[in-house]
Amino acid sequence: MKEYIVNEKGERTRVILGIAEYEKLRGAAEEAKRMAEHPGISFRGPEGRRRAWVLGTGFDVWEVVVGYEEMGRERVLRESSLSQNALDAALAYYEAHPEEIDEKIEENRKPLEYWREKYPNLNIGIFEY
Repeated sequence: MKEYIVNEKGERTRVILGIAEYEKLRGAAEEAKRMAEHPGISFRGPEGRRRAWVLGTGFDVWEVVVGYEEMGRERVLRESSLSQNALDAALAYYEAHPEEIDEKIEENRKPLEYWREKYPNLNIGIFEY
């Protein structure tokens, strides 16, 4: 819902937005601000489940952070398609927004039973390699 406020000439001077539309615009503005502050980072995913990812790669920031914590810098660079700039962008974003990224990491670490209960119609398994 949008309502325009006009002046005596009929020119729009203000707009009143509904809460849902306002929240959507506020979220988009926050993402734009973060992308400007963190070159190489963008956002993807459906509304309400958006997440930071590293441009030019298939990796979300949380995935890069987990790889870095488990394997270290040199191994991540050697064994993945990440460039030094991409890795540094992900780590800088994590440093600025640790709660957001830690939340995604914790969600991913939930046990298999949790996911099977949450999505009973999906064939979910664990890959060992």
